[in-house]
Amino acid sequence: MPDSLERLYDRYRSRGDTRALAEIFERTAPRLLALAIHLVGDVAAAEDLVQSTFVTAIESSASFDSTRALEPWLAGILTNRARELRRASQRTFDLDRFVEHAQQTPLERAQAAEFSGTLAQAIDKLPEPYRRALLLRLRHGMKPADIAHALDESPGAIRVRIHRGIEMLKQHLPAGFALRALLAVEPARGLASIEQAVVSAATAHVATVSSVVVLGGIAMSKKVVALGAAMIFLLLAWWAREAMAPADGAAATPDALARGSAPVAEVRADDALVAASDVERKAALADEPAPAAADLTPVAPVRGKVIDGETGAPIAGALVQLYPPRRARLSEIKRRWPDRIVQAFDGSVSARGSWPWLPRKLSDAAAADAEDALVCDPPLPGTAACASAVTDATGAFDLLGPASGGFLVCESAGHETRQMPAPRAELRSSIEDGGERVEREIAYDALVVRMWRMRPLSGYVVGEDGERIHRSFKLRFFGTRPGDQGPDSTYDPAIFESWTVETRADGTFSAQFAAPRVQVESCEADWTLTNVGIHPTKRQRWVFSSVFAPGDDSESAILVARRLAALRVTDAATHAPIESIVLHGRGGSAGIGFEWRGRFYAPHGHFKLIEHFASRGAQTMEALRQRFTFTVWADGYLPRDAVVENLTEA
Repeated sequence: MPDSLERLYDRYRSRGDTRALAEIFERTAPRLLALAIHLVGDVAAAEDLVQSTFVTAIESSASFDSTRALEPWLAGILTNRARELRRASQRTFDLDRFVEHAQQTPLERAQAAEFSGTLAQAIDKLPEPYRRALLLRLRHGMKPADIAHALDESPGAIRVRIHRGIEMLKQHLPAGFALRALLAVEPARGLASIEQAVVSAATAHVATVSSVVVLGGIAMSKKVVALGAAMIFLLLAWWAREAMAPADGAAATPDALARGSAPVAEVRADDALVAASDVERKAALADEPAPAAADLTPVAPVRGKVIDGETGAPIAGALVQLYPPRRARLSEIKRRWPDRIVQAFDGSVSARGSWPWLPRKLSDAAAADAEDALVCDPPLPGTAACASAVTDATGAFDLLGPASGGFLVCESAGHETRQMPAPRAELRSSIEDGGERVEREIAYDALVVRMWRMRPLSGYVVGEDGERIHRSFKLRFFGTRPGDQGPDSTYDPAIFESWTVETRADGTFSAQFAAPRVQVESCEADWTLTNVGIHPTKRQRWVFSSVFAPGDDSESAILVARRLAALRVTDAATHAPIESIVLHGRGGSAGIGFEWRGRFYAPHGHFKLIEHFASRGAQTMEALRQRFTFTVWADGYLPRDAVVENLTEA
């Protein structure tokens, strides 16, 4: 049985046994590196933190309390070093970096982000546990053995997971993507190099050689890191250029067809085949501009407090990073967040959950996709934070950022990372005493960032008849918190986060949520969730809960699914999906009518006609059972009509 970490460290302290210290490093460094990456988000900086942690342990060996556990002590040293690193950037606003980003051309920004952006989006589509393993392998460059240590699993299991994950990843990446070359990229130095430096420092310490030798070795390492980073940057630039080059003989896409003749498209409404159409627009979607930085001036304070969502206690030492808002076409925002966007009957959008955050009132040109809209959403790969801070003992932080708002990313050990917009103001609707709807602007002067730990929840999908549905479903879970909204001047959304979960082929799911309660809805265009049906075990009509409390002792969530009518828009010749459509639909009863009129996004060519099915009243449901007619347009296609006899049935 191997010696404990504490006995190994005692051997180093008492005898100067550097082999004992090397074994400590090999057993703890992978987990410490994973913690460092979580705290600072950069592999090279994380490696420096691990090395600094062991150098401190070497220098403090004489004063170590032998009654303490060694690994938590090392983790505490690393956390303190990370906090010191972050504190140096507290209340800093990097205006030069902002201006440099703003002055880049859209082509330069697209070339810089294309490679890493495509890879990041593809990795995010993978299910766990493959996503986490590939994230550590491809984004952070960790070796399979180090990943196994960090995740407390066997190296063989990790290698199999990486192999299977890469096969899944290929399905989400464009042809010609340099994935094999990317797998050859290793960390800035690697744990073996750091171990060598640590052992050298330990030997020097035992021999009472001046610590200048150690510091000189670290400085040389940083030069190697800089050279390696430059080489990797050149490789990424070459890969991005190769990935963006069109493949010979590539199949024509709807955008390419739009520049040629006008073929006929097909729309599938239920099982009926009809065709889609052509529409004039002010800005072509075929040459979508790259995301642009928002106006960076003037600068305004961003203040708030980070608290534990469960206890309400302040969280000290949390890292808060502020990213600038960006400007993008509405179509690009819909494409990036198809499962987080709700499209109203006029094509306007709002967020499921708190982000992506958009102004409630878009300009007519932005709504028509003719000019960029302002959006606060998670940063694109390669985007630098404009300001950062570490919370004080009361959990408070104080930043300087763009007056147009921004997007916060908050990290704290023991909690799941929290992402949220930092809007300056937003419009709220209210009903006055006379029954008139009034909109007023609410200005925010403080933010509340609630952080939660992950909690498990499992469940399965049944039909209204109580029988299991054996197919895969894509679901969206929303985290909600108990309690009141708080003062109007404080931004503290009640629905604060959401997660996409894909069930197994038998309709079951198991997932983790950083929330005390979750609500769920279907992301499928032709399926919805309702709360009334036959209970699968009690075999009687049942009203099911629509709110679930994740936790180790939580019961299985039973989700009742129902088929609905939906539009499927495809090219009639190639059957390729058409995602950007203009729709005019109308129908309903004499008392309640519905009308769709605007530009919409149909993910993978599927357009969902009814949102929030379970909350509809009896009169509304009766109106939805009437005949509806739809006219569909798409760039470069002739117009076609579709008729749906009943929207509540597939």
